[in-house]
Amino acid sequence: MVAPIVLFLAILIVGILRPEYSHISQAISELGARDTPFNKVLHYAGLMPAGILTLAFSLAMFRRLKRECLLYLSSSYVAVVGITRFLAGIFPCDPGCFPIITITGRLHTVSGLTSLFAGTLAPLVMMLGLRHQNLQALCSVSWCH
Repeated sequence: MVAPIVLFLAILIVGILRPEYSHISQAISELGARDTPFNKVLHYAGLMPAGILTLAFSLAMFRRLKRECLLYLSSSYVAVVGITRFLAGIFPCDPGCFPIITITGRLHTVSGLTSLFAGTLAPLVMMLGLRHQNLQALCSVSWCH
């Protein structure tokens, strides 16, 4: 549950350190693009730790939630988010992020889009899997008890 906070704070801090950056009109990837100031802060203090924490959360979900296919699928999507978020921190986008020229830029783009796709599917699949479940299983993974 700490992963989103870690990522949010890293994005916020690096955005503040770069006054020319706009959180509204620019992609987060542009904060961490190769050859930009403070890109390593975003990678090493934001994306990579958030990826590891998200992966750990997915493993806790997998272990704690009821044995149901949709819940396993949901925890798998969360694991994909963690792995691809970590990879997006390893592979920065090219300067300006567009056009995508290098293999590193391509890997960053694929990682980011995969993370976005899996992160969208995870809660939807979980919602379907929890329709008839006792929500205490979900609480045992998070901080709601």
